[in-house]
Amino acid sequence: MSARALLLFLDDAPACHWLRLEDGVITGRGDAGSPPPPPEDRPDRARVVVVVPAQDVALHWVDLPPLAPAQAMAAARLLAAEASAEPVDGLHVAVQTAGPAGEPRAIAITSAFRMAGWLGHAAALGHDPDLVLPLSLLILPPESGIRGIASGDLSVVRGPMLAFAAEPELVAVAAGDEPIETIGRDRFEEMLAEAIAARPLDLRQGAFAKRRRWRMDWALVRRLAALGAAIVAITLLIQFTLILRYSFAADRLEAEAETVARSALPRGANIANVPVQLTERLTALRGGGGVRGGARYPERRSRQPALRSRR
Repeated sequence: MSARALLLFLDDAPACHWLRLEDGVITGRGDAGSPPPPPEDRPDRARVVVVVPAQDVALHWVDLPPLAPAQAMAAARLLAAEASAEPVDGLHVAVQTAGPAGEPRAIAITSAFRMAGWLGHAAALGHDPDLVLPLSLLILPPESGIRGIASGDLSVVRGPMLAFAAEPELVAVAAGDEPIETIGRDRFEEMLAEAIAARPLDLRQGAFAKRRRWRMDWALVRRLAALGAAIVAITLLIQFTLILRYSFAADRLEAEAETVARSALPRGANIANVPVQLTERLTALRGGGGVRGGARYPERRSRQPALRSRR
C-alpha cells in the first residue's frame, strides 16, 4: 500500500474533517467545514480512505473455509441474513480477504442505502475513495482486553475479534471482566498508518467496488510496437531467404541443363534455347523413322500370312 494517504472522516453532518498521512506522519489536517485537498493525478498519489461511523456498520468474526471470493461473498450474505433483521436485499455485505489458515474472518454488514450515501458524499467532495473503512477498524486491537476511544456520546471499541460503537455503559457491560484501555486522540492518530497497512476489511466490494479508470500504458504500447516491428522484420527476412534459395536453385538447374546440352549438342554449337535445341538434335539423330511434324509414322503391318483354319 502507498505510504501516502488522505483520510476523510464522514458522519451525518454535511461536512467532514480530514487528515493527510505521509509515511505514517500527519502532515495536514482540516476540521469540519474545511474542504479536503483536491484529488491528485500522479503515480504515487495518496490513497483516499473514507472513514464511516462505527455504529452504522455491524462487524462479526466467523470461521470460513478457504473459498473463492464469490463463494465467500455468498456465504457471508447467508450469515448476514441470519444475523440481521432487515431484508438481505437492502443490505451491503463485505467480507475480509482470507488471512492465515484457521483464523476467523470479519464480515461487515451495513445498509446499501448508507453505503451509496457515503460514496455520494465523497464524490461531492471531489474524491473517489480507494478504501471505505468503519472507524472501529482504525483502532489497533490489543493482544487481550478491549481498546476504545470516545467519539461524541459513544465509545468506539476494538478487541481481538470484536469492533463496535455503543454508549459507555453498554461497553462496560459487554466487556465484562475484560480490561478496557481508553486512548486519546494523539494515540489514535499514531496508529492510523499501521491500522490501514494491516489491510482491514474494505467496504468497497460487490456492487460498490471501485471501477478502475482505463489509462493508456505508453510503455506497453512501445513494447508491443517494437514486438510487432520485430515480427514483421523476421517475416520479411524469411521471405527474402526463401526467394534467394529459389533463385539459387533455379540458377543451379539452368547451369546443369546447359552442361547436359553441351555434352549432347555438337561441339561449338551456340546454346540459346536448351529444350528446343535438344529436341531438334534428337530429331536429327532419329532420321526418317523419327517424329515428323510431331506425328509418328504408323507401324508397318506384319508380312506374315494369317493362319487359315483347317477344317
